[in-house]
Amino acid sequence: MKALRALWISAIAAFVFASLMAVGAAGIAHRRAWLAGVLAFLICTAAGALVTVKRTLAAALLAGLEGARVGEAVCRGLSTAMAPLAPGAARLPLADAERALRAAVERLAGQGRVQRLLVERIASITLARFRAEGAAGVDVGRVLEELAGRIDALLAAQISRAVWRATLVAFLAAGLLSLAVALALRVL
Repeated sequence: MKALRALWISAIAAFVFASLMAVGAAGIAHRRAWLAGVLAFLICTAAGALVTVKRTLAAALLAGLEGARVGEAVCRGLSTAMAPLAPGAARLPLADAERALRAAVERLAGQGRVQRLLVERIASITLARFRAEGAAGVDVGRVLEELAGRIDALLAAQISRAVWRATLVAFLAAGLLSLAVALALRVL
């Protein structure tokens, strides 16, 4: 449902943006207004189509990650992989906790690029929590247990921010390219 909603919202926003840019480019180009308008519309529509596909796939990915609780499973896997590296330790010095985390990541990361990326992203969030707790030592079990309950929401927030940034960059690039085309047509 979220993916379908993202598809429609993105498609409508892309069409509106492309239409506005076409009108703006036509006004700037003056003599060749129709050509500038058509080119701006095509440029912005192409950018909008790419953004729409990207946002729809990201929404589907987010729904899958949250529904399957993949982050939680990876976090629990890190906890299991770190258990032999810190047997019976209530608190570990930060340096030892970091070494144990790196070793656990190597065990879990596997050969797949997506799997490695996901495990390393979760490890970076975990490491930040270790460092926040740092000075008095790290209660590895408690930190990983705490993160397991909310890691999927943290991952979803990070992915959403990255998608919004990429969307903004794509629309700005399309707008600037349309503006450049309109200005070039005005000069010609």
